[in-house]
Amino acid sequence: MAKAAALAVRCGVAVIDAPVTGGVAGAQICLQLPAPRWTPVLERDGQPVADVAIIGGGMAGLALAAAATHKGLDVRVYDESPAGWEGPWAITARMQTLRSPKQLAGPAPGIPSLTFHAWFEAQWGRAAWDALDKIPRLQWMDDLRWYRRALGLVVHNGHRVTDVRPRGGGVVALQIDVSGRAITAHARHLVLATGRASLGGPDLPRFVRGVPAARWAHSSDFVHGHARLPDVWKWRIRHCINVQQAPPPRNSTLRISRHANAHVHLGCAVEAVSERDGASRVDTSQGPIALDFLIVATGFVVDWTQRPMLRHIAPLVRLWQHRWQPPADEADAELSASPDLGPRSSSSRVRAPGDRDWNAYTASATRRRCRWA
Repeated sequence: MAKAAALAVRCGVAVIDAPVTGGVAGAQICLQLPAPRWTPVLERDGQPVADVAIIGGGMAGLALAAAATHKGLDVRVYDESPAGWEGPWAITARMQTLRSPKQLAGPAPGIPSLTFHAWFEAQWGRAAWDALDKIPRLQWMDDLRWYRRALGLVVHNGHRVTDVRPRGGGVVALQIDVSGRAITAHARHLVLATGRASLGGPDLPRFVRGVPAARWAHSSDFVHGHARLPDVWKWRIRHCINVQQAPPPRNSTLRISRHANAHVHLGCAVEAVSERDGASRVDTSQGPIALDFLIVATGFVVDWTQRPMLRHIAPLVRLWQHRWQPPADEADAELSASPDLGPRSSSSRVRAPGDRDWNAYTASATRRRCRWA
């Protein structure tokens, strides 16, 4: 009985009674993870070729690195940020809590003790968990830092990928800047886990063009079933989200409205912005408003030309508009310029000149398994 109880603790069953990190290690032992590498060893220019190269060591990058490593693949993760500061959570994000429910499993690859629930409860107890409403943003970042350590994931920080080029033999080459020193790495598969702006940049409205930069900023400056659907329904769902837009969570709205100097102008369209007498004048459908500073929280746009890193592969990528055209009343420039996910799966195929098909993937916030081949 004692041996069985000890094994249960090691496998993460009794994670609250054992150190949570020990629960993860025990679970990996019981599940025989990670699996031994099974892919053929390949070299290019005297250097090993990784099975998967992931650009971005945030939540999506770490989750994919864990899953791929557990399946016996050789994975390399590159991130330009310092260690522990990957992703937006402790840098550009400004919300106080995550908007998703606290009980979601998150990036735990089938290991209960890797969930935020287990991590939180092991430190502060069941009562604190029951009293928690939403996950605090900075606490979520702390959990991701622990997640990386617990799984022993290696992230090459301070590595900024500046260029991506397809090579012969199904290999992609990455040009990487490391403190001013240029290096080259190779991989069979590529993942862009660089967030919502990975295929473009901020979507700036026309009314801020020409306004002095000192007077405004974009918010980013501060801050399986789906795959089986036919194109018509994939498009309808994504187009509906784009048109209707996601409303802010109630607690985020209350966070702003509780301040006496905060005002929400509903049905108020911005028509023009100009600088007058040392302030920003915003002309709206309800009249002019004078502001000291303007933040445009207008999201992001898919525009491959804004990403120099992608300049050599962008012309080779098949876009959704190349294969499927929506009804005229559902036209959507963002979706048209997005990588083609394929008619019944997450794959799209484009042939690089002089090369056989090669693969790359992007893990963006709205399109998680985009694939080029």
